[in-house]
Amino acid sequence: MDPANVAPIVAFLASDLAKDVTGQCFGASGYRIMRYRHITPDKIIYNNGPWDVAKLADVLKNTLLVDLEPPRM
Repeated sequence: MDPANVAPIVAFLASDLAKDVTGQCFGASGYRIMRYRHITPDKIIYNNGPWDVAKLADVLKNTLLVDLEPPRM
């Protein structure tokens, strides 16, 4: 997975152009951008306040990043 193929959708979603896009799940693989439907959470993590990147990374490695499966395309 080349980050150059993922960066455009990330940049778009972080821009004002996507101000009305919320609660959606997008994927990027190769030269494809996908929107997924009917996504439901199977694991949730909570924090007592805003997440900072270092704490999130630490918590993720033992929670949401455990038992990841590659996407079915």
